[in-house]
Amino acid sequence: MIIRTLTILALAIGIAGALAVHSVQAAEGRAGVFPDVDLMERSLTKGVSTKADVEALLGQPIGRGGALSGVEPGRSREVWVYGEFGWSLIDMKGGVMRLHFDQRLLMVYFMDDRFDGFWWHGNAAAMTGGSGG
Repeated sequence: MIIRTLTILALAIGIAGALAVHSVQAAEGRAGVFPDVDLMERSLTKGVSTKADVEALLGQPIGRGGALSGVEPGRSREVWVYGEFGWSLIDMKGGVMRLHFDQRLLMVYFMDDRFDGFWWHGNAAAMTGGSGG
């Protein structure tokens, strides 16, 4: 949730600045690449594949963290985050712009050095903000 909120805020600030300087027609873009989840399922084995195997398949993560599970509450898991983010201008009227954001995040879990599964989430949202003018 924190990654999502920070990402949206960073994108909004960056886009607002870009719109203030550049043409409104160029207000869309994408950042990052969402991994092929089907390839992951075919290539990685829970409890067998290592961090090196995951990195060889997916590349460097965009973020790292940790997680606790209700299944084994005493053992924390390391989490690697992968994702892509997109934005486009809906409209701009009276110094207020409406933007469409979408993102897909993949969380890859490790128990010690071994792959322990993954979870992904996607969403789309519209956001309204002032142009700062």
